[in-house]
Amino acid sequence: MKTKIAAAVALACLSSVAFAQSKQGTDAGWYVGGHLGQSRSDMNSTDFNSAVVGVSTSKDDSDTAWKLLLGYNFDQNWALEGFYTNMGEAKAKYSGLWIGEAKLTNDAWGLAVKGTMPVHPQWDIYGRLGW
Repeated sequence: MKTKIAAAVALACLSSVAFAQSKQGTDAGWYVGGHLGQSRSDMNSTDFNSAVVGVSTSKDDSDTAWKLLLGYNFDQNWALEGFYTNMGEAKAKYSGLWIGEAKLTNDAWGLAVKGTMPVHPQWDIYGRLGW
C-alpha cells in the first residue's frame, strides 16, 4: 500500500513538472499592478504632546495607502517585481497660544522575486522574497 501511494505521489510530481515545462514561455512578459487601502500610524497622544499651558493637540493618524508595481514574468513560475508604496501621512495639529502642525510621511521602494505555483487553471499560490 505504501509503495502504491509513493508511486502515485511521484507520478503526480513528475506530471506537474512536465505540465509546467509545456507551458513555459507562454506566460512571459510585463505586467503592472496596484493596491489601494488604508494605513494607520500608532501615535500616542504623548508623542506630539506640548508642555505649554493652553495649547491643545489633535491627531489624524489614518490616511489612504497605495502601491504601484511593475513586474516581468520569466515563465509561469518566476517573476521579478519592482514597486513603490505610499503609506500615507499622519498629522498632529497644535492650537491655542500658537498654531502648528507636525507631519509624518511614509513611503518605500522595493524589489522582489516572485515564485508562483499553479493549483488550478484560475488559481495560483505565490510568495515574494525581496527587499
